[in-house]
Amino acid sequence: MTRLAESAILPLGFQSSRCGPRLSSVPRSARRTWRDLWTDQVDRAISLVRAVLGNDLIGVYLFGSAVIGGLRARSDIDLMAVSSRRLTIREKRKIIEQMLTISGKPRSVELTVVVSSEIRPWHYPARMDFQFGNWWRSEYEKGVVEPYRSNVNPDLASLIRLVLHANAAVIGPPPADVFDPVPRSDYIAGLVSTIDEWLEDLNETDVGIRNVVLALARIWCGIVTDQIRTKDQAAEWALSRLPRRHRAILQRAKAGYVGEPVEAWQKLMPEVHAYSQHVISEIKTAAGRQRKPDQPELDDLLTSEDVSEGGTQ
Repeated sequence: MTRLAESAILPLGFQSSRCGPRLSSVPRSARRTWRDLWTDQVDRAISLVRAVLGNDLIGVYLFGSAVIGGLRARSDIDLMAVSSRRLTIREKRKIIEQMLTISGKPRSVELTVVVSSEIRPWHYPARMDFQFGNWWRSEYEKGVVEPYRSNVNPDLASLIRLVLHANAAVIGPPPADVFDPVPRSDYIAGLVSTIDEWLEDLNETDVGIRNVVLALARIWCGIVTDQIRTKDQAAEWALSRLPRRHRAILQRAKAGYVGEPVEAWQKLMPEVHAYSQHVISEIKTAAGRQRKPDQPELDDLLTSEDVSEGGTQ
């Protein structure tokens, strides 16, 4: 098992062990700061996965902002679990029921479950057995069945690349022993595949709109640089390349992500759509340069050809 660099990555009191992460035995009054609270969420989520999968659990991996650049005020906690079998519907319902109590405060927790034989040897697109995310909270609470299904998911290519980059095994072998490398072409296709889904959130909540603005910048950055960066790091990269007229929107999104009270996006929708149009155009250009002759055109992956002031078309 890989031991996480606690001083650089994790808050005080978080340890790695054969039983997964746990809080140290220092007095509760000495360790219950806001920086420590998210480790309780990780502890509970991993305990849940272990209880459900038992010996079929191969490993659990921490990735995303918690590892690559530090958690910001609005950052989620990202976990990927690898199993030797698929979850049953009953098991998925149990995970959802418990994750609804774990995720949300102080942070949202995203839990992805994959089956080893369905991701290795690597092929694109790969199958995702299950995913819990706070964006589906209302559907989960209503008992909607759709998220329970095991589906082919192109975005899994980018998630697995993030896991390999983070190299943070909380339970199980190092990521490189569990996941095959993801080719750059599949990584790009995975990033592009998420654009339509992101654009669906443009007319949703302030948080959804802010996340779209940041996600588009990160997709653009990832395709051009082949580097994995946090949302705010990718925003910094994009700000230096955006025309002046689009910078204020991205600066506002970045500020909200790191905790500044600058939401109220609805009145800025014309500017948001103009920004989105521009960045999607840049993504198409960058992805086209990286495309191999035997790969589909970007427009075959992206159904939203344009973004109007009224939403996606």
